[in-house]
Amino acid sequence: MADNKKLAKVIRIATLPPIMATLLILILWNDYPPYHAPAALFALVILPMLSYLVWKLVPSLYSKGRDSQRKLAVIFSVIGYIGGLLFCVFCNGSTEELYIYLCYVFSGVMIAISSVLGFKSSGHAAGSAGPVAVLVLCKSPWYIFGVVILALVFYSSRVLKRHTVQELILGSAYPVLAAIVLKFILW
Repeated sequence: MADNKKLAKVIRIATLPPIMATLLILILWNDYPPYHAPAALFALVILPMLSYLVWKLVPSLYSKGRDSQRKLAVIFSVIGYIGGLLFCVFCNGSTEELYIYLCYVFSGVMIAISSVLGFKSSGHAAGSAGPVAVLVLCKSPWYIFGVVILALVFYSSRVLKRHTVQELILGSAYPVLAAIVLKFILW
């Protein structure tokens, strides 16, 4: 069982939402206008990752444990997603770029709302399902690897007892629902 937990921890770290966003941006790099992919890396990756550093460096947050880390990650992520969306809108981003930001904003807001309402949904699952949904709807064959990664996220979350199956499904549903609805609106 100890080996399963070690493997699950490695999977969990390797599939953090900012890492999945990085992979998505790299796969779709050529679909972005010039200089927009680095902006996406800042909005979808760097800013959300900064939450972990801030959490670690602020003793009053760190002392509150994992729950405060999760809340801070959601706040930083939503700020990054909205900032990226505004950049896209005001700097003439592509339709694909707008689509990606809107999927992230919708997912982040839904996770924040569900947290405020007292029921947990997996941000980790959302961070993996979102790129998969975007890749499917952008007709990229890379989505196949994303589906495997999402299955690994479910596995690691269950082994580490971070989320129930319901929380994983709910977290996965937000970006998939957003991607489908936005596909009809934007294309």
